Amino acid sequence: VLSKNFLFGSKDAHQYTTRQVHDIDANQSGWTALCDALPASPVEELDVADVGMGVTGVTSLAKAISSMAVLARVSVLSNPIGVDGADALIQVFEQNTNLRTLLGIEEGVTELNLSKKNVDLGQAKILAAELKASRATAALASLTVDSTGVPARYSRVPAGPWTYTLTVADTTIDLSQKNLSPADVTLLAVWIQRPEVSAVLNSLILDHNGIFGEVWRNMDYQGGCDADSFSSQCDAILQAVKTSNVMHLSLQHTGMGPVTCQKLATSLAGL
Repeated sequence: VLSKNFLFGSKDAHQYTTRQVHDIDANQSGWTALCDALPASPVEELDVADVGMGVTGVTSLAKAISSMAVLARVSVLSNPIGVDGADALIQVFEQNTNLRTLLGIEEGVTELNLSKKNVDLGQAKILAAELKASRATAALASLTVDSTGVPARYSRVPAGPWTYTLTVADTTIDLSQKNLSPADVTLLAVWIQRPEVSAVLNSLILDHNGIFGEVWRNMDYQGGCDADSFSSQCDAILQAVKTSNVMHLSLQHTGMGPVTCQKLATSLAGL
């Protein structure tokens, strides 16, 4: 367990304090040595949560653990690994079925609370991959996590992240004004495709989240958006709706434009 160490160095939080924070990916010397040593080691569990690892560090880690046949558990939680870093780890995870988790999730857990864990877009993507693979998360009945979206510009809604909870018994999922990002929606798509969720869910409300395009309010609080700017990332949720039992779907002020609207039409046509 190496969590909560400054494995890449530290720096002052700002010019008026000596409080130290992670200097993300700054000094790779020790990390490179560790990653070089890992493939030949008998390590079965590796906890490197909250160590200042960024995209460069996690890419080295992914390469190192790709050949570790006995490795069963990893935690990269609370590191700003980004989407590219997540993709590198997910590729290893999908190829190695002995690897049970990348976020340190306990085997067989029924309730999981990842709020206040600095889950970024990359870790949200990993969480979705873990739910889809249904290894350590197979028995999960309740998930609490913070949203990862960028707050709407000049919004009267307080800036996020916002905490939300998903449970398998939900007949209605209402995530209005939760500052959701496309990564949150991908996670949601995997969640509602779980058989125990889709069997009871009949209402999905995602109003006032920039999930299909960036949304904002100007200084006169008039709404606007960069419609369809995230359209390429919306396919998963639309496919999930298509195969679900959802009868009520609300997508007010979500940045939808003509491209996403066309995709929604295709999805609804298959119901």
